[in-house]
Parts: sequence; C-alpha cells; structure tokens
Amino acid sequence: YPEDKEYRDLFLKGKEMVYSDEGEFILDYPDAQTIVNRYIKQGVLNKEEIIEALENTLIFDEAEELTIINDDIKLPSISKNPNYDLKKAIFEAWQIEKENVPAERIPEYEEAIRYEVDIIEKCHMEDYFLLDYEIVKLGKSKYNGMMTKTGRGSAPSFYINKLLGLTDIDRLDSPITLFPTRFMSAERILLARSLPDIDLNCCDNKPFIKATEDLLGKENCAWMISYKPLQESNAFRLWCKAKELNFEEYNEVGKNLDQYRNDEYWGEIIKDSSRFVGVVESIAPSPCSMLVYDKNVSEEVGLVRTEDGICCLLDGYNCDKFKYLKNDLLTVTVWSTIRSVYELLDKDVPSIREFNELLDYKTFDIYKNGLTCTINQCDSDWASPLVKKYAPRNLAEMSAFVAAIRPGFASLLNNFLERKPYSTHVKELDDLLEDSYHYLMYQESIMKYLIWLGIEEKETYDITKKISKKKFKKKELEELKVKLLKGWMKVVGKEEGFDETWKVVEDTARYSFNASHSLSYAYDSLYGAYLKSHYPLQYYTVSLNTFDGDERKTRILIKELSYFGIEVKRPKFRYSKSEYLMDKESNSIYKGIKSYKFLNEQVGNELYDLRNKVYNNFIELLEDLSHTSIDNKQLSILIKLGFFEEFGGSQYLLDVVEIFKKLYGKKILNLTQLP
Repeated sequence: YPEDKEYRDLFLKGKEMVYSDEGEFILDYPDAQTIVNRYIKQGVLNKEEIIEALENTLIFDEAEELTIINDDIKLPSISKNPNYDLKKAIFEAWQIEKENVPAERIPEYEEAIRYEVDIIEKCHMEDYFLLDYEIVKLGKSKYNGMMTKTGRGSAPSFYINKLLGLTDIDRLDSPITLFPTRFMSAERILLARSLPDIDLNCCDNKPFIKATEDLLGKENCAWMISYKPLQESNAFRLWCKAKELNFEEYNEVGKNLDQYRNDEYWGEIIKDSSRFVGVVESIAPSPCSMLVYDKNVSEEVGLVRTEDGICCLLDGYNCDKFKYLKNDLLTVTVWSTIRSVYELLDKDVPSIREFNELLDYKTFDIYKNGLTCTINQCDSDWASPLVKKYAPRNLAEMSAFVAAIRPGFASLLNNFLERKPYSTHVKELDDLLEDSYHYLMYQESIMKYLIWLGIEEKETYDITKKISKKKFKKKELEELKVKLLKGWMKVVGKEEGFDETWKVVEDTARYSFNASHSLSYAYDSLYGAYLKSHYPLQYYTVSLNTFDGDERKTRILIKELSYFGIEVKRPKFRYSKSEYLMDKESNSIYKGIKSYKFLNEQVGNELYDLRNKVYNNFIELLEDLSHTSIDNKQLSILIKLGFFEEFGGSQYLLDVVEIFKKLYGKKILNLTQLP
C-alpha cells in the first residue's frame, strides 16, 4: 500500500541508508484499480489489454503448491543399529554408576532406566540420544572439552541423560521431586511430532562444535540464523530520528515509554512509532543454536554471510516447524571460572555426588555475608541483597530462592525471603509440598498435586501448561475438576478445601518454575560459592582475570577481598605477568600489567619469563630486556609504576636508563648495534 513506501522511506532515513537507484521506483502493493489507472497513464496498453494482462496472472491460483521443505523429522543417524548401541552405552554407564548407589535402591534405579528407555523406544528417538552422547564423549576425549555438571531446562529430569554424560544431576537423589515426563513423554513427542531438547551447557562450546563436525561432517553443520527485530524503545528512537526530533529529548523519553504514553505530545509519537516494532533490522548467527543434519547444509538449506559470521537460513521457529534438529551448545561463564579454579588447584572438578558432601556452613556464609559478586543468580545489585536477606542454608533452599526471584512470584517473594510460615490450609497438601516449603513454586509441584489426585504422571505436564496458559475449554476444565474432586475425596475424605487448593493451583501455574532448571542454577551458584569460601585466593585470581574489562565486577571483587584478608598489590617484577597472579606466601594478588595503557600481554609474559634470573644490577636486566619487545615508553611506564623497585627508586632507575642509552646507543633494545 502507498503508506508502506512512506514508512520504508522513514526507516531508511533513520538508519541513514540510501539506495540511489530507487529514486524512480514505485515501491508499494497497489490494488487492481490502482494498477489499471497506472497502466492507462503510462499509455502503452489499451484498457482491454490491461484487463487481459491482469487476468492472465490468475493462472497462478490454479498452480499446485510446490513444497520444497517437508515436515518429516530430520534426525541424523551415526549408527547402523541405534537401539542396540544406545542400550549398550546405557548399560556400560550403569555398571559404573551403580557402584555409587545404595544396594537397596538399585531395583528403583533400574526400574527408572527401563521406564525411560521405553519412552525413547516408543518415540523412536535412539538416534537423538546417541548423537549427543557421542558428541560429548568425543568433545571430552579428543578436544579436552568439559560439560557443566548441571544443565539447563528439563534435561536433568531424565536419569538416562546422566548416564550418557549430558548432565551429572541424579533425579532419583534430588532433594526436589523431578519427573522424567517433564522432559519427555511418548504421548507429547508423538502427538506433536517433535524432537527432544537437550541444551548442552559447556565451559567452552568449541570442543563440542568440533566433535559435531567430526561426527557429521563440517558441511552438514551450521549456526542457525537469529533475527534481530526492533523492540519498542529502539523503534521509538528510530522513528524520532527519522522525523528529525531533538535527540536529547526523545532519548530521555525512550528510557521509560510507559511514563509518557498518556502525554499529549509524546503519546501520539509513541503510538505512531509502533509501526517499526518487530521490523527486522539485522541478522546474526545464533549465539548457541546449531543446525545438525546428515546432508550438506549449504545445498539443502542455504547459507548467508553476516557481519558476525556465516549461518544457515533457518531460525529456531522454522527449525521446529519443519522438524530439523538443532543442538544448543551454550558456553556458561561461571563454569569456565569453576574449571579454571580447579585447574589452578590441580584438582578435578568434583561430581555432583561428591560435591553434595562438600557443602558446609562456609559455603552458605557467602550468601549470608553478601559476598556474591560473580556468584550465579546472586551477582546483580538487585539479587545480592535478596539472597543475603534469605541466607539459604542448604541445596533445596538455594533452589527455592532461584525459583522465587522470578517475576511471577513477586507477590509472595517477601513472605518467602522473611521465612514466614506459608500454608495451603490443607494439611495433606502441605505435606505433599514439603520440598517446596508448601509453595506451588515449581511446575513439578503442580504435577505432584495432579498425580496425588489420580492423574497419570505422563499427562500432568501438559495439563499444567494448559492451566498456566488458560487453554482449557470450559467443558474440558469442568471434566478435569470432576476427576480431581473424585481423587480429592479419596485421599482427603471430605470435599472441604478442594475449591481453595484448586484456586491456588490456577493462580500459581502462571509463575511456577521448572524444578530441574532451578536445581541446576542452584548447583551452578553453589559450586562458585564453595570455591570462593574455601579457596578465595584462587577464586578471586581467576575471577579478576575473567572480568578484567568489567569495571563494576572488578570494583566489587576487590572490595570483597578484605573479608578474606587478601590484598591486591601493584605489579612487581618477579611476581607479576600480563594478568592477575596470586602469591600464596603473602596471601595477595598482583595486578597484571596488560591493564595499563601502552602495556600488553606480550610485555607481561616476557618480563615474567625473567623472574628466576639473578641480576647484580639494573644494567644486567636492561641487557636482557633488549631481547624482548619492550620499548622505551613501556620501560618508562613500568619504572614509574615501581615495577623494578628491587633495583632502586623510580628516578634512580630512569637515570640509569639514560646512562645506558648514552653508553650503548639511543635504542636500548637493540644491542646488536653495540660496538
């Protein structure tokens, strides 16, 4: 339509984009009469010829639809007998793992394994699990990759995922009830014709990307495309820029649009700018989602080059729609830190089972004392005082805190943080919800409620979703309530209390959180808190290096050091390199020199390489420095920083350098020119 051209021109103007060849183009989608009028004005065809030409285009209505992409499940296979190979991998892993399981619980675990294998077989998804298993195994063995011990989403709710090395969380040993059907049920997978979804959380995703390419072929893998649509505030700013409004004024309004929606002047502009909301302004490779296929992605799907790299022409929505397989390979920064600290300690990262035995009061004091910078879920200025107030004392409480700080729980948050008693006012239900402190804070809590009232576990997650999204039809909801009331009468013995608890379920379903996701985040947080409390020197050294460019985190980390009696010292010869470096003897951390202007990583490392040499005077050191990349300006900065204080004061050393230059030439760093 004609107005579309106007909006497009405004968009291009705001973006400062000019297509000079378009000057004479008519860029709109006119109706039939407008086309006829334009042809008449053009004067090439008469009216009968114009009508005939337009009617000829109707032939396309009679053409059959050409479907290039079908919705068959496109699951790559790396095995000739996936069912056998998967069962073999599970069996071998179980033979090792059951050594850690109490003898009396082995039948329970084996029944859980059989139950989950049955789901996989019914869905014909052996290839899916086998592929991820081989990717992780190869990424670890060949490329020294490391998965996090936890995971993301509902994957830790499936015990087989633990046996395959995709998570280390044991749902059967969890302090919170986890249901395998929250991750996968045959009914849900077969009805939706969907694929399971395991996010592979890594310390670094590169080893596992390489492993994927090794297994399937590099040409069969590609990052998926990510569209970047304009959000409301940016759409507003772009509209204002195109209209040539005052930047300082509209930029301030853009910071809080809600405050100006009813404003006589700005309200109308905010409304008009909504035409830009959702317009895709750029594309980029997905930060973690990779298409994995058994065919050449370039030929089958197509590739596009973006400013940030090459990706395929398939986004997450269409990947699901057309049943392609995507693998999410997410680098988790907190786990990169955890791994680096354990490497500094020369220790292996403990398994979840081992870590549970390490948790103690010192770990939880990190939260109590507000020492939460870089600690997962508690690092922000908003979350840190909340966790300090709540002061979690065990794993279950930490998991509950993670769930409680979600936006949907806001009305109950203060009650939770202050540890005030909370009840559903039905003793039986309170007892059932003991692991979530009587709150229906987890989706699994609602699933537990439904199972308690006679609903089969495999049906409960779908029911929970439909309640939360209000997707039940009136008749369906009435039938469900009748069924639940019948179950209520059976377990409680009286109708009293049912309506009240059902109202609680309806109200809380919208904010309830995935328990396995919450538990994973709690472990991610606790691993960091444990290392910070027990090995602070190593933890802070790694963290200061990891967040060297983050002024806020660096400031808070350095402030926290006083609690542990650790001092940050300025760079010093023999004790410093390019990055922060700890010194156990003095319980201190020496600042790295690369953070100073004009100094860099190479200079720092070259100086550190000389740390063990004996020098009788500064001249001898200057001679060695001549064989490095250090120039006069960098040397002067280091002297003024007191870096070489073991050889004398700054002015004395600067004088020595001048004498050295006069004796051996102006370029102190090129002794090949010495006589």
